[in-house]
Amino acid sequence: MEGNKKQSLIISSRESLNCDAVRDVEEFSEEYVIINTDYGKLSIEGENLRIKELNEKECKISIIGKISGLFFRDESEKQGFFKRRK
Repeated sequence: MEGNKKQSLIISSRESLNCDAVRDVEEFSEEYVIINTDYGKLSIEGENLRIKELNEKECKISIIGKISGLFFRDESEKQGFFKRRK
């Protein structure tokens, strides 16, 4: 990842999320959306989630629904099932 890249995550009233630096959508359902970003994998959890807009040219996504959680996972920090936590 280049040092000058930036990412924005904007959540409004836990009902909408706008995110840039999006590479692709890995999985989605009404309960979760998993996207790959320049900063790793981002999981959005909630209820009645829908992808309102996906702009591949500008690397942006807009998601609406009841958002209950966001979780980042850095791809360089993959852990196996038996790996010890620090």
